[in-house]
Amino acid sequence: MAYKKINDETRARVIAHLFTGMLPAQISEVTGVSEATISRLRRKIPEEVLNHLQIEREKLETERAEFERDRSSITTLIEKHLEASLKACVKIMEQVNDRDWINRQPADALALFYGVATDKAVRILAAMAAADERRSDAARAKTTVMNNLLTSQRDEVKIGQ
Repeated sequence: MAYKKINDETRARVIAHLFTGMLPAQISEVTGVSEATISRLRRKIPEEVLNHLQIEREKLETERAEFERDRSSITTLIEKHLEASLKACVKIMEQVNDRDWINRQPADALALFYGVATDKAVRILAAMAAADERRSDAARAKTTVMNNLLTSQRDEVKIGQ
């Protein structure tokens, strides 16, 4: 039986998908190559290579899960620390409403207190603005990547037809 010949680029794409662990049916859907051809190509890859790649994928997935867990833990700690710090700052700032306390403070201490409090408030606002900007940039970048990916997949489907 004569097989339909596929070009080297498509063959490389199929093999790359096999290396990532995709199933022949998934690869066929993405590339337009028949499952039988994909299975034939898979059989040509030494089993130890496929097993090694599977083990490496599993290691990476485990490392990724650990990283996400650690990052989540650190993020939670930072959030709690920040929340406690801001609550403490609110308590300290409420002290300014106490007239007796203000009257007991020397002018230079009040000026220093005001300067530090204002500086910190401005820094927090600047950090919030920078974070909003980074989120906007990330959203724009993600949209660009997704558009490029969709275009690439659409082109792959056209090539495979």
